[in-house]
Amino acid sequence: MENSAFSTLEKTFLILLSFFPFINGMTFVYMGSKESNRNWIIEGFVYELPWILLFLFVYNDDFGTTLAGFALLFMFLCILRTIYVSFTYKKDIGSSSGQMVKKSSFFDKFHTFLQSLVFLVKMGYNILDL
Repeated sequence: MENSAFSTLEKTFLILLSFFPFINGMTFVYMGSKESNRNWIIEGFVYELPWILLFLFVYNDDFGTTLAGFALLFMFLCILRTIYVSFTYKKDIGSSSGQMVKKSSFFDKFHTFLQSLVFLVKMGYNILDL
């Protein structure tokens, strides 16, 4: 059940959301609320903080440029962290506790990563064909 099409699609969708500039931190807020992980919720808001401050200080050239740099850096970190979290952890469907469990082998992680990468490439080609 762990390598089902739905779980691959969900992981891919969360990774795709992290590529959008103003909502990238919301992926961690979503994952944290889904898994009852308060640290991920806080991390999501930290990734969103530079974007919120950038909107507030957009007309201040020096401070706005600095905030834009931090926002892009945090966006890049959020993308990497989302990929890491979505491929390192899985929901243990068989247990009633609902806690996150680490995958056992590197091969499983790499296989899931390749499946999502192939899915993203195919989706990109389909968009370009339109």
